[in-house]
Amino acid sequence: MEQAARRRRRSGAAQGRFRQAGGRQPRHRALWPRRAGNAGRPEAGGGGEAQAADRRQHRPDHAIRRGRRRRLRLRRLLPAAGARHTRPLLAGAGKTAPADPPGRAADQADAGRGRADGLPQGRAGARADGPGRLPLQAVSPQDWSAIALTLRLAGISTLLLLALCIPCAWWLAHSRSRLRPIMEAGAMLPLVLPPTVLGFYLLLAFGPHGPVGKLTSSLGLPGLAFTFPGVVLASILYSLPFVLQPLLASFRAVRQEELESARLLGAGRWQRMRHVILPSCRSGLLSAACLGFAHTVGEFGVVLMIGGNIDGETRVISIALYNQVEQANYGAAHQLALMLLLFSLAALSAVYWLNARQKQSE
Repeated sequence: MEQAARRRRRSGAAQGRFRQAGGRQPRHRALWPRRAGNAGRPEAGGGGEAQAADRRQHRPDHAIRRGRRRRLRLRRLLPAAGARHTRPLLAGAGKTAPADPPGRAADQADAGRGRADGLPQGRAGARADGPGRLPLQAVSPQDWSAIALTLRLAGISTLLLLALCIPCAWWLAHSRSRLRPIMEAGAMLPLVLPPTVLGFYLLLAFGPHGPVGKLTSSLGLPGLAFTFPGVVLASILYSLPFVLQPLLASFRAVRQEELESARLLGAGRWQRMRHVILPSCRSGLLSAACLGFAHTVGEFGVVLMIGGNIDGETRVISIALYNQVEQANYGAAHQLALMLLLFSLAALSAVYWLNARQKQSE
């Protein structure tokens, strides 16, 4: 009771002093603020500084302890850098947070434009965009050149692979030689061989001191290393099993009765190949062509080892994608990767559709 009476007398004296100072305060408001941010804000009617001083002087102990606990929790939750800027706002001193240093504002502006100081062009774009945001960008002329070169490489390699693999697959499917298992295993070796290993040995063979390099130099021909013909030969060797395997399965599925009937009717070897074998293996030929073309489009390791990264000569779309990622141009890299993804999906869908159609016809 005595403490309550003492508090009432103290509050009445404070209200009297506040009215003498010229301020007016509603009776329902407390003499101390619930939030520390209201401590230094003047009330209507003047006398704001006197009111704030009077409130601090007559602030109860439990309110002081509550404010200390609140500041302690904020100090634990907020980081050290952020607490320095938020403390004046929480204290209600009317101060603003210090402005960012000039270097930080300049870095943010340069990051938005992709020209941050000390970083290559595009590295700053990684901070602005990042791999999480993948905006589409216009395809550059260098990327269009890489796309055209990739299509030309895949078309030439696929035609040469079909011309090479059709007789080889027919021989492997019907030969009884003891060398057949060894030849078939050697043809399928690129399926399990790392591309860098194959590219390394091809680079040694195509080099000036390798057997192929010495042969081309003796004939007066240019070397094959870091040239488009060298990349074509490397692509043929690396994509060989992807074309050979569907042809082997198709040739082994040809019925011997049809071949015997054609032979009895007087058809020669090439006539049987043209009029009997190839029409019955049409779906296998198309599957082999699709797989060879798609695999050549997506080649990276062998092409990089043999051809390098020469613009307009050996830079294919996979190497262009690698360059964009290295420069942190994620928008351009996303566009190239999306092209490869859609093309690969279309090629595999065509292969499965052809296989399903062949099974239905059988």
